Amino acid sequence: MADNLSGQERYRHETTDVQNYTIVWLGLVILLAIVLGGFFVFGLIHLYENNQQEIESTPPKKEDIMERVPSAPYLEASSGAGLAELQEKNEDLLHSYGWVDKKRGIFHIPIKYAMELLVEKNSQTQEDMAHSKKQVSHP
Repeated sequence: MADNLSGQERYRHETTDVQNYTIVWLGLVILLAIVLGGFFVFGLIHLYENNQQEIESTPPKKEDIMERVPSAPYLEASSGAGLAELQEKNEDLLHSYGWVDKKRGIFHIPIKYAMELLVEKNSQTQEDMAHSKKQVSHP
């Protein structure tokens, strides 16, 4: 019996490190945070419901409706008639000379001539680069 009592005394927990008022304060702080969080969420729900009721009770303005409704798509009465006209216009632009912006001096040229000018310009640039490399390698 004397060995049992001494064994129980040997395995008791430490009571000096645990402070009861710290645990109570921590519990109160957690409880306060939960209550304040609940009030905050309740306030947000109430605010959302009031805004929703206000939106539903007031009729939308005509300007708002007009902004929301997209413009109707343009429908052609005969299919392909506008497309053929557009393709003909584009073909004329691709193969003719004309002004794009006369005030700024911008004009268009036939695409075949433009491609020839571009090839000629690039070949001249490549010749210039090859000539400059020869001069660098043979000073």
